[in-house]
Amino acid sequence: MNIKNKTPNPLLSLFRGMEEGVIFADPQDEIIEVNDYFLYLIKKKRPEVLGKKIWTFLSQESAKTIKAHIRNFKKQIDPAPVKFHLPFLDLEAIYRLQPLYQDQEYRGLIFNLIDVTELVLARKEAQAANMAKNEFLANISHEIRTPMNGILGMTELALSTQMTMEQKEYLEGIKTSSETLMTIINDVLDFSKIESNKIELELIPFNLRDAVCNSVFSLAHQAQKKQLELSCHLPPSLNYDVIGDPGRLRQVIINIVNNAIKFTHEGGIQVQVKEESSTDAEVMLHFIVSDTGIGISQEKINSIFKAFTQADGSTTRTYGGCGLGLTISSQLVKLMKGKIWAISQLGQGSQFHFTLSLQHMERDQAKKPSPVQIENLNNLPVLIVDDNETNLQILEKMILNWKMNPTLSSSGKAALANLQKAQDLGNPYALAIVDYYMPKMDGFMLTEEINAMQGITKPIIMMLSSSGIRGDAARCRKLGITAYLPKPIKQSVLLDAIMLAFGSTAQGGANIPLITRHSLREARQRYCILLAEDNHINQKVATRLLEISGHTVSVAQNGNEVLSALKKMPFDLILMDVQMPKMDGLEATAAIRRQEKKSGGHIPIIAMTAHAMQGDKEKCIESGMDAYISKPIDPKELARIITHIVNTSRANKGEGKRLGR
Repeated sequence: MNIKNKTPNPLLSLFRGMEEGVIFADPQDEIIEVNDYFLYLIKKKRPEVLGKKIWTFLSQESAKTIKAHIRNFKKQIDPAPVKFHLPFLDLEAIYRLQPLYQDQEYRGLIFNLIDVTELVLARKEAQAANMAKNEFLANISHEIRTPMNGILGMTELALSTQMTMEQKEYLEGIKTSSETLMTIINDVLDFSKIESNKIELELIPFNLRDAVCNSVFSLAHQAQKKQLELSCHLPPSLNYDVIGDPGRLRQVIINIVNNAIKFTHEGGIQVQVKEESSTDAEVMLHFIVSDTGIGISQEKINSIFKAFTQADGSTTRTYGGCGLGLTISSQLVKLMKGKIWAISQLGQGSQFHFTLSLQHMERDQAKKPSPVQIENLNNLPVLIVDDNETNLQILEKMILNWKMNPTLSSSGKAALANLQKAQDLGNPYALAIVDYYMPKMDGFMLTEEINAMQGITKPIIMMLSSSGIRGDAARCRKLGITAYLPKPIKQSVLLDAIMLAFGSTAQGGANIPLITRHSLREARQRYCILLAEDNHINQKVATRLLEISGHTVSVAQNGNEVLSALKKMPFDLILMDVQMPKMDGLEATAAIRRQEKKSGGHIPIIAMTAHAMQGDKEKCIESGMDAYISKPIDPKELARIITHIVNTSRANKGEGKRLGR
């Protein structure tokens, strides 16, 4: 468009009815035409505006911005419009400047002013509502988890006392039901966090094979109860040492496999992992979970990833669940740069596929810090800070059970006084377990006060939170907090965190990574173990001992079942009873070693036998077993042998590699 004189172009009539301000300016920056809407906004008549400089009726900030853009338009030919957001009078406005050129010469501009006040107010209201939602989420998370922490904590403490079998059975039922309830609560809270964009992915080193197999193995009991086959296949060529969020990967796998078990009545479920693509920096993996279940109709298959939705409206009553597992999995996969989809036909089973990206791990990153032994923590002075009396009692009892010396503080102010008192007495606290969600002075504020204290030996600080939100981990790292763990807290998790914290501090000084529930899982020496035992009571005893140590256990009744299980799943270790029907432990071991001569690899096998005659150990070793333990089993000796044998075998195979594939 050419603006040569003050005569309005016929096209100007098109702008007069627009509900946005429009101004035409000449090369001297004077207004030559203006529409009625702009006149309405500034409460002026046309003669009062025409001939004035374009910035006359604008604020100082807006005038300065427009002058700068006009200078640029005059210096160089650039027909692209410029947009910016600034206040106009008492309005929120979008400014648009369109320069006009003719014969490579600047001829003026069109200035549009769009009133976006309602949109801005709506956005501010939405942000306020989102903040209120986040605050509600944090509050409700705390209010739910606080009593659940009491239920689970007291139940765990009660289970560690002397009681009748009937009482123990009742308490195990309470614990199982409470953990099921916590799973549902966590799903709802995770969904809310995803909706609010509050999910924060971890980036920690972990072993892919261990993460996948442990996730699948954790559901083996559920599959066995329905007499379903559950198998897991990972190619030996896949690089197993990666960096990512193993906790969220585990959550996706468990959600999908658990779903498959729920809707499968016969046959089985198979989990496969393939390498989709790989660069020097990262690898894209493809996971496939196949089942022989009831299947999904084509018209329903696209809705299964929507919140609170299942393939059949009646399934909530028939199969249970709140319809959030697949929705959460879908969102987590997206966060991990992947996608998720399903292939199914009604009555013919289903295949759930998902991809995700993980970073490659360098060899030195695969080295894990070693936890200290619990005996080295005897008489450790521990400060416990929590405003909830029940939580204080639970934590105090745990600390006393581990032969440490606890001091209780019900507020941040009391904790600071106790820290100074202990320092004055020459016995400073080595560890402080601090609740995050406390009135007046929360856990972060208390940590800042501790860091600012002069003349005291700073304790290792571990924070427990019932309402973790995005940014907490970064804040912990900034403040030098060693561990950040969720409530309800299990005894085993807290003890592992304490031992790892002191082990890491001794080895890594001040630059140790933040300990979380995910990094803690990766730091543990936990294995996938195949237990070959035909006696049901011995099965229960051995399984319980192994699970207490965090291992995942699959049971075989005889040597034939051992060989069959090895075809379905990779294991780190076999605990092999020597005397079993059909095929005993010696025969099974010999068969395994023959297969390994063809396929390569070496899975550690530990003999378990009630025989203690001279020559029994030699027979076991000659058959190809790696170690020997006598019944009745000593828990400490079993733990020592397992750790020693697996670590020795892995070292012989090469650092970072895994066995039993």
